[in-house]
Amino acid sequence: MIRLVDPDALFFDLSIFSHDPLNWAVMLDQADAVFLCGNPRFDRSNYPHFWVTELWDHFADARAHGILTGDFFAGCASPLPLDAPQTESKLLLTYPRNAATARAHASLDALVCRDRSSFLISDSPSFSPLLFPCSTFWASSYFGIKPFMKTHNAVIIPSLYVSKDLIRSLRSLVKRIPNDLPTYLVAHCRSEFLMLRELLPDYYPSIILSDPESLLRFLSTCDHLISCRLHASIPALSLGCKLLHVAVDSRSRSLDLFNVPYVPMTSVLSGNFSFSFFDSFMYDPPGLQPFFAYFKSHIMEKLP
Repeated sequence: MIRLVDPDALFFDLSIFSHDPLNWAVMLDQADAVFLCGNPRFDRSNYPHFWVTELWDHFADARAHGILTGDFFAGCASPLPLDAPQTESKLLLTYPRNAATARAHASLDALVCRDRSSFLISDSPSFSPLLFPCSTFWASSYFGIKPFMKTHNAVIIPSLYVSKDLIRSLRSLVKRIPNDLPTYLVAHCRSEFLMLRELLPDYYPSIILSDPESLLRFLSTCDHLISCRLHASIPALSLGCKLLHVAVDSRSRSLDLFNVPYVPMTSVLSGNFSFSFFDSFMYDPPGLQPFFAYFKSHIMEKLP
């Protein structure tokens, strides 16, 4: 998305999961702007993750060096049952770590939130973030991947809150898919894949897709998708899948900005829900113009 609004931008990618002070030293020497991207900022814990504690000290250091700072697509993660966004945002602010993150947000040059709860947490009289749909919707365009002939269905399992009952409940939904295409059970990492093989040894095919581009290519030929992963469901909207999203926590609220419904995991486990797919071929996709305007005014116009 930054490339689209600023075609001349050059990038230096740093992983927030493998912090290296030397990389930050290079960044302070080279960067005009630094952006934090990915993973929820707010949850019901005070666990001192690097990216929600000492990282903000590095951002303050960057600002002291005249570097612009931003946090893109911040979100919330609260367990089921889902509270209203106003309730969730107030509850999350009772955790000191979340309150400290909100204060850090107020000092940024740009902040984009992917759900209403994170927007309410970070909105203030002196600083208003942009509430905008999750950027993974445009991932297929970035890789040049388009919808293709539909050859299969898929069930994508969650990374959290997985149980034998949930896996079997998701598997039972396959029988209700209205076509006879083969259906794959999809894991995103080795531990999930091995768990599938353990819990459903008699079911084949189950596959592992850990590479983002490979996942997008797989989704481009997927007809019906039952997904517990937000970052599978949102790209699937851009690739013409018929989607049933199963919410495992409040991260699914990001789908509200796409006007896409979802079903709580608890309802799937109980069998008490209305079974229907959202047909994304009938979908009116969001436009990028609000992000372009925000990025230009908060970042590009401030650059020397």
